Amino acid sequence: MCCATAPEKPGCAPLLRVLGLLNADATLSPDKLKKYRQLNAMCQAIEHAVGGALRQRSDRPLLFVDLCSGSSSHLALLLAFSARFRWERPAHILAVDADATRVVAAKQRASLLGFRSETLHYITSRVASLDAWEKVYAAGFPAAAAAATGRGVRPPHGVFALHACDTATDEAIAFAVRSRARALLIAPCCDAFVVMAQARRSLTPSLSRPCFRSVPPRADASAVVAAESLDTAVVTDTLLDVFVYSLLLGVVALTVYSLVVTLQKSNEEYGGWTPRDDEEVLGAARNPEQRLQSGARYDPVTEQWTYPDPAAVKPSAKVGRAPSAAAADEEASNRYERRMRKKQKAAEKARKRR
Repeated sequence: MCCATAPEKPGCAPLLRVLGLLNADATLSPDKLKKYRQLNAMCQAIEHAVGGALRQRSDRPLLFVDLCSGSSSHLALLLAFSARFRWERPAHILAVDADATRVVAAKQRASLLGFRSETLHYITSRVASLDAWEKVYAAGFPAAAAAATGRGVRPPHGVFALHACDTATDEAIAFAVRSRARALLIAPCCDAFVVMAQARRSLTPSLSRPCFRSVPPRADASAVVAAESLDTAVVTDTLLDVFVYSLLLGVVALTVYSLVVTLQKSNEEYGGWTPRDDEEVLGAARNPEQRLQSGARYDPVTEQWTYPDPAAVKPSAKVGRAPSAAAADEEASNRYERRMRKKQKAAEKARKRR
């Protein structure tokens, strides 16, 4: 909304709740945020287009027409709320929609906010079927129209349409021109009639084609919709995302595959956690430390290990005197034991001296 109708402003939360934009926990969901921004932009455009009339301090009501208001009636309720709390001006607002069910739902929303028929009046009619502005205004606000009989009914300050579907956009423009409205703001929606006209033009022989000189021919209706709705940046970003995620998935799959193959190969070669049937061939039945002993050889052709026979190994010649048993024992022990043995010997000598 405009700055004065932000959610944190007093009285704006009920409006946003009735419009279906504000959640129960006072938050805006992403899908509602888009509609919130649309209404904000529309409100700012209306204040810019009708700024002169809004700045005037007068008791005469502002005259607005909301075409194709729908069941939510976002724009009509926003105009009524802004006129009462932001502009502080009386307003006569006519909301028009072709569906009677949507009109009933919109009236219920207006009653929740306290807007009566003296301010906001709903009309069930197609935009093309509306009468002249004077008759439409008299049907909605008969007392005000009767009071202005002598000087005539003023033209509307603004004719607005948010999401005027298909040919309703053209009908809204025609109504605004007939009513001599001071401002016209329309947000067009789907254009199925134009698409079908372009499709028929592309399939019609050149001699009998209608004069749509400014519209290029199309192959068919689906091609027109695809061409108009295609966004190059979105498609490029999507393809890049798909490529990056596919590359990451390939790296993960390759890593997992290499890990599985390595473990399987290791299990086949070394037996894994369970003994193999041919361990006798590989020498596993012997002492496991044999595989790490000096002289072990691996034959890559036969994929087998060979180990030296301990009986065949000749002891190497010793140079010098053979160490005594005490020296061998002392050499075999660790440093901590040698230190403790020295302390014990020193203690024994000290006791003997005493």
